[in-house]
Amino acid sequence: MNDGDNQKKFRILSIDGGGIRGIYSATILEVFEKHFQTKIIDHFDMICGTSTGGIIAIALAVGFSAEQIVQFYYEKGPKIFTKSLWSTISQFIGNGKYGNKQLKQSLQEFFGDKKLKDASCYLCIPSFDLSTGACYVFKTPHHSSLTRDIETPLFEVALATSAAPIYFPVYSSTFSHGNLFVDGGIWANNPSLVGIVEALRFFVGKEKQFQKVTLVSVSNISEPFAKIKPPKNSILGWNKDIIDVFLAAQSSSMDLMTKFLVENLGWQYHRIPSPELSKEQLCKFKLDNSEKNILENLISNGNRIAHIQKQTQVIIDIFSTPKEISK
Repeated sequence: MNDGDNQKKFRILSIDGGGIRGIYSATILEVFEKHFQTKIIDHFDMICGTSTGGIIAIALAVGFSAEQIVQFYYEKGPKIFTKSLWSTISQFIGNGKYGNKQLKQSLQEFFGDKKLKDASCYLCIPSFDLSTGACYVFKTPHHSSLTRDIETPLFEVALATSAAPIYFPVYSSTFSHGNLFVDGGIWANNPSLVGIVEALRFFVGKEKQFQKVTLVSVSNISEPFAKIKPPKNSILGWNKDIIDVFLAAQSSSMDLMTKFLVENLGWQYHRIPSPELSKEQLCKFKLDNSEKNILENLISNGNRIAHIQKQTQVIIDIFSTPKEISK
């Protein structure tokens, strides 16, 4: 990277969660790939992604272009998030608003029989293990000690990180003695700090291969909770909006803490923002709103933000040189 020092930088891409709104994040990456005529995985040593960001991260790591990922969301989103009277009832009494049959089938078709060990760059994919009550991060074998997850099918990793409470049922794994997993967004919707910790643990520091970190964090669409009248303080009043509040609050807090930490370490941090939209526009961009006009609007916003971001120096620097590590 052309910033005047010779210290080697470990490059991390972090992608927020946010349901169908992941098409916005994927569109930004699609614009970068097309503009710089390259692939994302050729320029980042590690990708961290949670929930929908985890699906994007996994897909990038096994060779899918960002354009293919956008197309996956556009084609499969309406099938995965099919609304009906039963889905509304199921949200209150069943196993989630949608079940995960369509999501599982779509992910199996997309990833085939690929496993975590097949990724072409390092991955950290947060989930939460209800069976043990502990945070869980699916990891590629980027260190000899990391063998726990290497045989895990990619579609199962994707299901485990994206099992959003209320929307989808808890995911019962076949790879971990039937342990129960829910969406990693409950603790790491913005997984930037997951990447930083992993970098410090294995790659960055005194007598290690890298001396600094460059972190690019891709946000999702943020909802304007401060501008909306608070809901009635009941289960029905909050409904699924409580999940959106948790996700937005976690992403925002991680952004602030990451920025403080990275600046004090003398590293580089760049957050690609959510677009500034009206309250009316934002309220249409629900985690599960997969109407075609909404998807097209999300794509349009992703294009708009990407065309601004591709001109920033940190993005130019990232895509002007390849990453150091070739997995």
